[in-house]
Amino acid sequence: VSKKEKELMGRDNVEVVPNGADVDKFKLKNYKKGLNKKILFIGDFKYIQNQDSARWIIRNIWPLISANNKNVTLWIVGKNAVDRVGSYKREGIVLEDNPTSKTEDIFQQADILLAPIRVGGGTSLKILEAMASGLPVVTTLLGNEGIGAKDSEEIIVAEEPWEFSNKITDILWNEGRIKEIGKNARVFIEKNYKWEKITEKLNDVYERVVK
Repeated sequence: VSKKEKELMGRDNVEVVPNGADVDKFKLKNYKKGLNKKILFIGDFKYIQNQDSARWIIRNIWPLISANNKNVTLWIVGKNAVDRVGSYKREGIVLEDNPTSKTEDIFQQADILLAPIRVGGGTSLKILEAMASGLPVVTTLLGNEGIGAKDSEEIIVAEEPWEFSNKITDILWNEGRIKEIGKNARVFIEKNYKWEKITEKLNDVYERVVK
């Protein structure tokens, strides 16, 4: 539940306690120079939200990125990926169904997490975990709404396809910039979304309720 969703409830006695991320599980990404780049979209494709996002990426964002960037792969990973979005596959797109690698290892192999969340709300666990890994996240205003990271410093926010393409291209080949955003994202998660921090907030809520 995000702060905006709390406001929609129209009640004062509502506390927002967000999801957390296992920072110790997700190690800071070690970026290495390379000519080949991977843009990751990950999720379980039995959910309509993930199907919608993947199709929107393939139809609207990927043509712009692939036209201006060589040696870039769009890596779509998750259960039911082939079944639900396989018919939309284009050149430069790799679909991986039921990956054997752990999520934290997948994040280590990618250069950017693309998460154009267009429906739903609350906080996205995959965004928190990617940020904990130091993997730069490019998302929408809605995707960052329940998280509250600083745009262009801890996360990248875009709305239109051309914005996604331009902002991804700007950081994808800029080693210093991509590392900076990744490190800032990790620090942000450590300060705000480490499970110990979430537990402290939840305990505080319980104590006030008991009183």
